[in-house]
Amino acid sequence: MKEYYKNVIYLIVNILNNHFYLGSAINYKARNRQHFFYLNKKKHHSIYLQRAWEKYKSENFGFFIIEWYPYFTQLELLAREEYLIKKMKPEYNIAKTTRKFLQSHECRTKAAFTRSKEYIIMLPSGVEV
Repeated sequence: MKEYYKNVIYLIVNILNNHFYLGSAINYKARNRQHFFYLNKKKHHSIYLQRAWEKYKSENFGFFIIEWYPYFTQLELLAREEYLIKKMKPEYNIAKTTRKFLQSHECRTKAAFTRSKEYIIMLPSGVEV
């Protein structure tokens, strides 16, 4: 697996209205396949994304990696996801927090303010941070 598919923050964007789902993944390719599988089976955990997928059809959605943290742990990645969910307010996320997955306040604090680790940010047009 290519390094840039590991430890990422990604968006699933409705290109017709710029509404989006924000998530994180240790293995982006596997997570992407899971989303497609459950959306096409009409069993996705986000009912908001599921309804939009059915209404607007799959060809009107794009999957984008927006940040890459090659050295983050899973807890650090989840903390960053939580920070971005609060900041960007994605329309299709049901959970507005990842706290149930985070185990320590120290990890949340360190990762949410992005330590001096390398990362790449790429946003699709129309989506702002």
